[in-house]
Amino acid sequence: MPKTYTLIASQTLTTATASLDFNTISGNYTDLVLQALASNNSSGAESFRLRFNSDTGTNYSDIRMYGNGSTTVSNQRSNESYAHAGINGNSSTDFTVHTINIQNYSNSTTYKSVISSSSWASNYVNASVCLWRNTNAITSINISCLATFRIGSIFTLYGIEEA
Repeated sequence: MPKTYTLIASQTLTTATASLDFNTISGNYTDLVLQALASNNSSGAESFRLRFNSDTGTNYSDIRMYGNGSTTVSNQRSNESYAHAGINGNSSTDFTVHTINIQNYSNSTTYKSVISSSSWASNYVNASVCLWRNTNAITSINISCLATFRIGSIFTLYGIEEA
């Protein structure tokens, strides 16, 4: 059956902020898609980080690959306090595009997997696979970076449902 995207929430930053939240996410969908057009106010690229249900414990793992046209890097991390879902650029005119798929977020019997890709046109591309080792349904998502997200960054959350 075809699947449809349903807008859950969207935030466009009018002030610089280090983090933002999508709260009270219902369990009415099969999956979630988070799309972001974001940049940070630091002098370098920053990790685009996710936390679910306010969990700051070391319950996240990820495998990521990224490159900039001349250098490539891949690594694996476990027992992290956040899910690394991309690299966020630091240009006021060149924002990073993020697409983050969160599978089976409302299932209460399995760990949650996240597949993400991001592209900062002038510098990096990134692909990550993350795991949140928790069986609770996801009801909130915190998005952060070490610096602050720039004014004008846009974050949009969709629910995926069977048509």
